[in-house]
Amino acid sequence: GVEDAQLAVERAAAAADGRSASGPVSATPTRIAAEPSEEEVASFRFAGVRARPRKGIVAAWKSDETYLKPPGSCGTRWPHLSLSVSVECCERCHIYILDTCAQVQVDDCVDCTIVIAPCSGPVYLRDCTRCVVHVAARQIRLRDVTDSTIRHCVPQCEALILETSTALRIGRWAVDFEGLEPLWETAGFGPAAAATNPHWAQVYDFSPSEIGRNWELLPNSENKLGEQLTVTPAGLCGGSVTHEQQLLAWPCLEEGRTASLDDEHGDGGGGE
Repeated sequence: GVEDAQLAVERAAAAADGRSASGPVSATPTRIAAEPSEEEVASFRFAGVRARPRKGIVAAWKSDETYLKPPGSCGTRWPHLSLSVSVECCERCHIYILDTCAQVQVDDCVDCTIVIAPCSGPVYLRDCTRCVVHVAARQIRLRDVTDSTIRHCVPQCEALILETSTALRIGRWAVDFEGLEPLWETAGFGPAAAATNPHWAQVYDFSPSEIGRNWELLPNSENKLGEQLTVTPAGLCGGSVTHEQQLLAWPCLEEGRTASLDDEHGDGGGGE
């Protein structure tokens, strides 16, 4: 695990320096600055421009782009810092945050694919539509998210929290990539968290619908399908990622069952 993490750090540093990330890596550890440079700090944000009519600002969203923070480029590289990543105003983008962070915020994304590696703190998804999201975090909070698929891993019951969100499809974490395994422990999940964690089916909805549920569990046939990512970094936050579908070897629930707060307290949670 430690060697994998070091290898990921060295590869990320090599990519940032313009060297080949797929070539041989020196056995000598890469010297890492105590603080990220201004360019590295800027790379923790990927955002278009939000319209502000009163100020005469016209919207200019990020479109059809790939944002990639590979393993070893965030919290693994600077473990003494509480690094956060923010993504905003994107459409048809592919967004990959593949290293642990203290916090991730995603706002105003449409028709995007988003992968967020194990996060040691919360992840916030707000005002997103028609997105496919793979996310692992200590807590995941959705507000005004619609018509989206959320495949996730959380370390405790009902740490996936919904607010004024509708037409969601919920499933278990289903991606793998080189350098992922040590991130589970770095983020405080423990080893093999994705394979053994049962909490993906336990959801808390702050604003349940009166005519039906705002979310549904993915059928088992879909929940067993995962993706292997092949990551090719370029620069500080660019590169490419390919997806290869694979059948997961992890156990799946034949029938999803939620254990929501209303079962215990009768307070109107969103479970069954």
